[in-house]
Amino acid sequence: MTFTVTKLISEAYYDSSVVSRQFATIQGYELNDGLLWLNQLLGDKAMDTGDIPYITQQYSFNAVVGQETYFVPGLASIDALVFYIGSIRYPMQYVDRIRYFGSPRANNINALPVSYTYERVPGGCNIWVYFWPQQAFEFNVTGNFFIESVTLNQDLQSKITTANLGVATVVTPGTISAGQLVVNGIDLAGTYATASDLATYINTGVIPYVTANINNFEFVFQSVLGKTISIVTSGILNAPVLGQITFKDFSLQDGYFSQNFYAMVFDAFYTNYLEYQLAERICQKLNFAVPDGVKEQLARYKLQINKMAEPLDLRYQKISVLGDIRGINYAQANIGRGYTTGGGL
Repeated sequence: MTFTVTKLISEAYYDSSVVSRQFATIQGYELNDGLLWLNQLLGDKAMDTGDIPYITQQYSFNAVVGQETYFVPGLASIDALVFYIGSIRYPMQYVDRIRYFGSPRANNINALPVSYTYERVPGGCNIWVYFWPQQAFEFNVTGNFFIESVTLNQDLQSKITTANLGVATVVTPGTISAGQLVVNGIDLAGTYATASDLATYINTGVIPYVTANINNFEFVFQSVLGKTISIVTSGILNAPVLGQITFKDFSLQDGYFSQNFYAMVFDAFYTNYLEYQLAERICQKLNFAVPDGVKEQLARYKLQINKMAEPLDLRYQKISVLGDIRGINYAQANIGRGYTTGGGL
């Protein structure tokens, strides 16, 4: 069953009683306003993950030798962080911020990353790992992620990942420099006379499981298996506009930028919840009284979703009054390089 963002916005207007279902259709400016307000609602959920019923997702990225800090876009919290050596998975130990940044340690050793900490930053989380990686391990994060923005024609119950970069503009010869547009690790550097030529090149299968198309002049990537679409640019500061391909919603010129797109697979109960939330927001924006039925239904959904998203934590922890003071064994740090059990900082 298809349930588009346009359908959700239309139903929200009818629920709000701002527009009569029998006598009016949703106008273009109303759809645009509704889309703006819906994305505001989805963005607000980054403040309170109790509104996100889908608690965990997984995200993979590669370590850089000797690099301690990594940014994961859209990440709200971490349940587990692991790394792989071949087909073997190794867990990393979470340590709190005070212990990670305040304990003595050697910072000139590349070894197995046995511990980590993280902090929320604008747009996601920064992750710090210790030891600094000795090779390009594959990291895998299991955690709670923000809900991405949506577009009008997006199906909210589809397992296909969609990445809409906005209207594409090509100024002949339409050159993309190395590092300017990297999709799932594939560099699309080259010269393309039109945006359609770029889409045609992508559709040759150069990016596994990813296709591209032009929809109302907007450049859209899709993952046929619903896998994450990761788009990265190294950027070219102060680059000339001539000879470049630009996108309305994704910069290739203004320095480093990256974004990850996920399939928006919402259950029916959650699209219903968003519909009533948006109806309330429409009334607030247009200075209409919120209908009692919308208030009641919204409160009912919110109560149930909060129970689902934030299960009670009944764990307990014993605190010793004797303390636990440990130091770094620098012989082990230099010789063992993490190849033991027990971990620690």
